[in-house]
Amino acid sequence: MKKKKIGLILILTTIALPLIFLFAYEPSFTAKGAVEKHFEYENDLRYINKIEAGQFQAWLFNDENEREYKTFLVKKDGFFYESPLSTYIEHQPDAPLETLSSIDYADETDVLTLFVVQSQDSEVAKIEAGEETNRQEKEVEEGEKAVFSWDRSISFDEMNAAAYGEHGESLYYFGIEQDNTANVDNVGWFEIEK
Repeated sequence: MKKKKIGLILILTTIALPLIFLFAYEPSFTAKGAVEKHFEYENDLRYINKIEAGQFQAWLFNDENEREYKTFLVKKDGFFYESPLSTYIEHQPDAPLETLSSIDYADETDVLTLFVVQSQDSEVAKIEAGEETNRQEKEVEEGEKAVFSWDRSISFDEMNAAAYGEHGESLYYFGIEQDNTANVDNVGWFEIEK
């Protein structure tokens, strides 16, 4: 009789503990579930793209009501997915180059810098970004996105992002406006004066 009680207690514990864990922590079994659970997922968000970047996925959305791009960073943790970070960037529909996402993130095990740019200028042929020793170059046409990612932390002022024309001429740079270095909130793409 005593063995039956111990067996019953073990069986109930084996069933009850995982159920308590599932209800208490609500883990996500999919990356999309992590996005929907961890952040208030709104029906007016329009999915743009999912970007694989190292150990992470970046889910990019367009929120037309708020007039901003939202990026949800997702990472697999064991059997489950978590979404530790979200970012947003205001729309700049009239800008020749529009930054859709910019992330510089680190956790206990991984680091990610992500930079996504969409060209609105037919003269732009390529975009470069990254530290001087680790630059990436992407060819781009009007309306296309250029995705840059690194498994290290790179701040915007070290990124030295620039856009070039078909013949290699410098057209735009990413950073602080040269005439307005006092306002560090005004980070964006600026035309290079000729």
